[in-house]
Amino acid sequence: MSLLTGLQKKIQSVSDGRAFVLVPPPIQGIGNAGGFQMQTQLLGGSFEYAKLHDVTQAVVKKATANPQMERVLTTFRPESPHVGLTVDRIQAETLRVSVGDVFDALTSYVGSTYINQFNKFGLSLQVYAQADAKYVCSRTTS
Repeated sequence: MSLLTGLQKKIQSVSDGRAFVLVPPPIQGIGNAGGFQMQTQLLGGSFEYAKLHDVTQAVVKKATANPQMERVLTTFRPESPHVGLTVDRIQAETLRVSVGDVFDALTSYVGSTYINQFNKFGLSLQVYAQADAKYVCSRTTS
């Protein structure tokens, strides 16, 4: 049994999240994976997340059955919170704030924004801007 296979079997018991072994790149700092990314989407304004989840899982299952594919996964979780937001574009333009800047700020606030990368300790590290958790408020309305 290879070291990779042995480690993968040992981390399968992790219950607090998903864990998997990443094989180091042949040339340090150049990258660690090849492959491709694929996206599934709902069309026609549908919000049937359970249906999207079922289709996505079927795609992952079929891809996993192919011996040429390894570590096929999805980060889609239908139970994740969904938030709706309507931006008053006229008000933003009246205040001389571009709508693009509004969306850029929201992207960083509720998610993150890729800034750049730098090399340190022999690693290529990425920099993301995002709101600190203590500044993200959760409000409920009744």
